[in-house]
Amino acid sequence: MNERHLKNISAKVPDDLLVSIDEIAVLRNRKRGEIVREALSFYIDTMADYRIAIDRLKDPADEIQTEEEFLAELGWDI
Repeated sequence: MNERHLKNISAKVPDDLLVSIDEIAVLRNRKRGEIVREALSFYIDTMADYRIAIDRLKDPADEIQTEEEFLAELGWDI
């Protein structure tokens, strides 16, 4: 990521969350800020997927499949 395009933000986090962030940073050999950026990006992507899923669920024209139909379409025999 290009550092010149980054902006600073400030957020208060509980001690246990900060400890977890730091532990992950050590395990992944990354800086705390990198872990926070990755976590925010993951959260935003997940929320976008969630919104799409909810919108599709509310769309009566969008067919809802059972789990069995979905797995059969994928060709999975579970």
